[in-house]
Amino acid sequence: MENLVQPIIPKSLFERFPHIVEDTNVQSIQCPICLDICIDAVIENTCGHTFCEKCIEQLFKNSRSGIIRCPHTRQPIKKEQVGPNRAVRDLISQIKVECVLKSKNCPWQGPYIQLEKHLRTECRKIKAKCPNAGCNLVQKRRLAEYHLKRCSYQLVSCEMCKIKFPKNTLGVSFAYITSEIDL
Repeated sequence: MENLVQPIIPKSLFERFPHIVEDTNVQSIQCPICLDICIDAVIENTCGHTFCEKCIEQLFKNSRSGIIRCPHTRQPIKKEQVGPNRAVRDLISQIKVECVLKSKNCPWQGPYIQLEKHLRTECRKIKAKCPNAGCNLVQKRRLAEYHLKRCSYQLVSCEMCKIKFPKNTLGVSFAYITSEIDL
């Protein structure tokens, strides 16, 4: 099929780390600010603590001086002293999690790194939008995929001129042209 439905993935689905399936010691990868698993882990180089990128950015945003204090050691931290913590990011990416739509009965489980791909390409519980211009249908992916095959806004080729038009306008365009010719 030429057009695929466009998944609608709210950012709120990624604000908290999904439920972990396997037994994992989370203390070493837990953000001391939000107390959740570090999403997009960053490390500050004065005392080596790791935080969620979003949490540390919020602290800097609320700081008038541009300097914050480490929640553990209370040492001052400048924005330039913070960067990605690649080791923790790699570790977190391999943790086996459930789909964030498990509460809506999605059975998927897999590495955290594959969760976004699962939501974008295969999760049947995510809502999706028909990609055809003029069609505003939004519903669960499975139903949207079914709709896409029958959408009256899909582009089809005119049998006479081979130009592509939305399916719902082919008859209208032809009737308009023939009525002009009759005049």
